[in-house]
Amino acid sequence: MADAPNESDLLKQAQFVFKGTVRQANASAIPAIEASANTAVVRVDQIVQAPAALSHYGGQEITVLLTGDEAVKSGDEFTFFTNEWIFGKGVAVRSLGHLPVSASAATFAAAGPDPVRTLAHRQLVTRVDDADLVVSGKITSVSLPEAEGAGAPEAPSPRRLAPREHDPHWREAVVEVSQVHKGAHPGKTVVVRFPSSHDRMWFSAPKLAPGQEGHFVLHKSGRTRTVEGPALAAGAPAAPAVEEVYSVVQPEDFQSIAQPGGLKSVLNIPE
Repeated sequence: MADAPNESDLLKQAQFVFKGTVRQANASAIPAIEASANTAVVRVDQIVQAPAALSHYGGQEITVLLTGDEAVKSGDEFTFFTNEWIFGKGVAVRSLGHLPVSASAATFAAAGPDPVRTLAHRQLVTRVDDADLVVSGKITSVSLPEAEGAGAPEAPSPRRLAPREHDPHWREAVVEVSQVHKGAHPGKTVVVRFPSSHDRMWFSAPKLAPGQEGHFVLHKSGRTRTVEGPALAAGAPAAPAVEEVYSVVQPEDFQSIAQPGGLKSVLNIPE
C-alpha cells in the first residue's frame, strides 16, 4: 500500500492548492481531455495558493488529472495539490495528491488573503530552506570566471565549437559579506556565479553589478577557485586555499537591500 502523501512535501511541489468538491468522477469538463478513471470535474471552493493565471478560479469547475493512487467520488471534499496543465475551453490541472480537508488545517491557517502572494512567499521559504548559504552583503566587483577570462584572447580556430544555444554567459561577482543568515562562511567575501545572458532561459535570473547591496540565497555551483591564504610564518609565502564558488539562478536568489518584505520577512531582517 502506498504511503499517504506528506503535506509539507506536496506544498513545496504544488503551485495551485485549493479546497475543492468533486462534482463528477470519471469526467472531464474540457474537450481536449477525454474522460477516464483518472479524471474528475472539481469545483474550486477555496484557493490557498495559486499562480496569477489560476488565482481567479474560485467557485468555478475545472478538470483534475489524478495520479494513479488517487480515488475520488462525487461529493468528496479534499484539499488538492496541483500544477497547471491545460488552458483552453476550460482549465485542467495535474494533481500531485490530495488530503482530507480536516488533515490540512495547517495549510489553510498559513494562507494569506492573496493566494498569489502566498505562493510567492512559500516558494521563497523553500528556496531559503534548500540553500547552502544565505548572506547579506555588497558586490565589490564582477568579472569573467577565471578559467574563461584568464590569459590573452585566443585566435579563432575552426575546431572551436560555436556558442551553444541558451549559453548562460557566466560571470562571477565578489560579495563583501556583512552578515551570514544561514550556513557557515568564515571569509569576508564570497564568490557568486550568475548568468549574464538575457536569453529566455536565463532572463529572470539575477543580473549582478558592482555596488549592489542586498541579500543573497546561494547554492553551491560545483566549482571552486584557489585564493591566497594566510602566511604560514613570518616572511613565508602565503599558503593557497580553496574557496567554494556559489551561484544564483532563480529570481528569488537576490533581493536589493532597498526592497521591502520578501527575503527580509523570511530572514527576520528589520525593514
